[in-house]
Amino acid sequence: MAETDIIENKRLANSYAGALYEIATQRNQVYIIKEQLGELCRLLDDEPDLMTIFSVPSITKEQRQMFVDQISRELDQTIVAFLGVLNTRNRLWLIPEIAKSFGDIDDVRNNRLKTKLYTSDEVDKFLMEEIETVLQKFFNKELIIEHRIDPQILGGFIVRAGDLMIDASVRSRLQQIKTDLLRRGKDEIQSGRNFVGN
Repeated sequence: MAETDIIENKRLANSYAGALYEIATQRNQVYIIKEQLGELCRLLDDEPDLMTIFSVPSITKEQRQMFVDQISRELDQTIVAFLGVLNTRNRLWLIPEIAKSFGDIDDVRNNRLKTKLYTSDEVDKFLMEEIETVLQKFFNKELIIEHRIDPQILGGFIVRAGDLMIDASVRSRLQQIKTDLLRRGKDEIQSGRNFVGN
């Protein structure tokens, strides 16, 4: 998929998610809509053929609607109506991107920040709480922390939040020491040359 298509799909998904979020807010249904969008995403993951049906232009709206009717029997009417709109506009394949965007909007509105925490090993509950407290003070937001183990960082931790990265890893510190030593060695060699030249 071309980069321009990815950008356009994201723009469309953001637009649909924003409209759905406003309706959900007015109806006091944000939580249930978010949950049901998640259920739809899990269904599409489990049933890739369904995603194909939603994506292939040769399948008619009427044929797609039969599948929409089947999967939406236990869904809230707001979601059912929303799926109908997506089907009419041939955009059911945007559901995963819309669900992500809906969650992002909800996080922003509720001052939450998704972060990824990388450590070299498992972290006990008390240390995790301490890290979380420090990071919440730093970001001044409620954090949703996804913890991943990466043995390559050796020790310490790395935090990614949006475009920001905090690298407090042993590997990073060792790399910095190596860079400093190389720079110092070059400076000393250069100063020795200057001395000889004089």
